[in-house]
Amino acid sequence: LGAYLYISDKPKSHFLSGAIFGFTCFIRYTNLFYFLPFLLVSFLTNRKKFFRLIIGFAPFALLVLSFNYFMYGGFFETGYVNIVGRARIFSEIAVTILTYILFLSIMYPLMIFSPFFYKGKLKYEILCLTLFLIPAFSYLNATIFHYGFITNLIIGPRYLFPFIPFLVITYSYLIERILSRFRLNYKIFILAVTILLMVSVIPISLAQKSYTQHST
Repeated sequence: LGAYLYISDKPKSHFLSGAIFGFTCFIRYTNLFYFLPFLLVSFLTNRKKFFRLIIGFAPFALLVLSFNYFMYGGFFETGYVNIVGRARIFSEIAVTILTYILFLSIMYPLMIFSPFFYKGKLKYEILCLTLFLIPAFSYLNATIFHYGFITNLIIGPRYLFPFIPFLVITYSYLIERILSRFRLNYKIFILAVTILLMVSVIPISLAQKSYTQHST
């Protein structure tokens, strides 16, 4: 919804976009990462939109920071850790980045590379998201892939799941180009993928069930 309002030509929609992105930070602090690339691109291309986004986002940012201060004793303290005071080993981060790319490439073939071929709306924003989110989450949790291979494949990239809808936009564009290039039937392809997805629900649900039972 934040992205949809962001691409609107109406100025008031930009305020609302910033507010939506701000509200999502109540759900998970790291949702801020999804907002930063939109800020960067708007700063470089449309300063008025940039300031509208900031104004819409600011009240929610102040509420989150105030909550942290009164509950945990510091603006950047949380119930888990200080979000600006984390030290990581470069090799750990690099391995996690490569693992993210590998597992996402297996689960969604070529999807992680689709932003580099996309030429539609939000192309710069989604490209920035791609280049920023994987290193950012790899830095925050460099040991997220500590399960077995199948569980890592399904559960490991969970912090990037909110990013998948953005990639679907670029992925559909790439798939259409591939199908047209090799003259494949689009309807048959969609039918085959739909059946595959329906069948894959079973092992994915079993893996999710096993993970949640183990976690509790």
